[in-house]
Amino acid sequence: MEIASTSLWKQPNFIKLWLSQVFNLLAQILLEVVLISQVYYMTNSVLGASLVPALTSISVFLGSLFASYHINKFHLQKLLYSIGWIRAFIMILFIFISLLSISNSVYIFLILLLKFILSFMGSWYGPARFAILPLVVSRQQYIKANGTITMIQQLIMTAGWGLGSASLLLLSTTQLMLCSCIMFVASGMLIHWLKFHKQDQQAPKIKKKAKPSWKIALQSPIIRSITLMDMVEGLANAIWSSALLLGFTTIVLQETEAWWGFINSGYFIGAILGSFVVVIYSKIVQNKITTMIAISAVAMGVLTFLFSISTSPLIAVILCVLMGPMYQIRDIAQSTILQDVIPENQRASVMAARNMVLSPWNGLAIIIMGLCSEWIGIQYVFMVAAGLYLMTAGIAIVQPQLKNYRYSSEDNSTVSE
Repeated sequence: MEIASTSLWKQPNFIKLWLSQVFNLLAQILLEVVLISQVYYMTNSVLGASLVPALTSISVFLGSLFASYHINKFHLQKLLYSIGWIRAFIMILFIFISLLSISNSVYIFLILLLKFILSFMGSWYGPARFAILPLVVSRQQYIKANGTITMIQQLIMTAGWGLGSASLLLLSTTQLMLCSCIMFVASGMLIHWLKFHKQDQQAPKIKKKAKPSWKIALQSPIIRSITLMDMVEGLANAIWSSALLLGFTTIVLQETEAWWGFINSGYFIGAILGSFVVVIYSKIVQNKITTMIAISAVAMGVLTFLFSISTSPLIAVILCVLMGPMYQIRDIAQSTILQDVIPENQRASVMAARNMVLSPWNGLAIIIMGLCSEWIGIQYVFMVAAGLYLMTAGIAIVQPQLKNYRYSSEDNSTVSE
């Protein structure tokens, strides 16, 4: 069935994939909130509570490392379905452990161990979902589909933590874990219910030995350039971490933590608006995709520099709102290019290899920029970040293959019904 001209919201497969992403994110955030609050309550320590996200980062790195080598051995639809049930089973173990009469130290050890396993499995979800999306929608709709999924991600990340924290007042720990369990199952079942044509259904599974994913990433000028841009931008993005942004608010703007929250919210609001803009004007982004990446990077550099010299908290909030669309346009455009240029049977493994590099790098970038703020001052760090954003624009303009890349929306193959 040809779906090139059919609205995304009239395509059952896209709706199922979209809902799977929604349930996956909500379940993860809800679990994270529960575990952080539990560990904090038991240890009465911020450091103790920080073990949960720290352990998650390590687990995601190791999971991405293994996925980059082994994910292509699996049929991706079956893999995502299985991941949903495995994580649901782990949630049952969480509930069982919470009902046992054991010491706090043993309890914390067990739940951190289970969280490590759960995050390890969860790190395979993103690359697999990335690889399945092009099998669900036509090439003409890659940008709109990526924009729509990114928009819901931003909405959930904006509201999810607040709703998760509020739910602690209304529901017990066991009930919240059960909710996560049900959502993991729902996420997997929705993937299981996707319908592909016979030829597409076999596509995710590799039947012969392929190049290692890291070789594909290194040998392809476009993939290599986009990954380099992501690394440079990851260093720049570190300024928007909670600690550095709080430092800027209190030292440069000389305002309270309340404005810190407003600035954070301003960026997320802008990110949601940016995803919405990409969905509405997907054809414009599609026709000028590399130009839009460069323009967005330049705009991020200029807006970040203006932010660094601003003295009004209100102006700072407005600038953050304006940055959101610029960042989302670049991010969605780059995801679309990667889905287009990575061989179909290597999409999941290449993205896992990228995550293996970018996940620890983004954590290290926060430390690097934090140290720089101590050496040169928080305001100058934001100026350095502005220069880094401009550098990514330079990569997009100078790199020949990326500069000359043209996204063709022609799709002669039929897509899933």
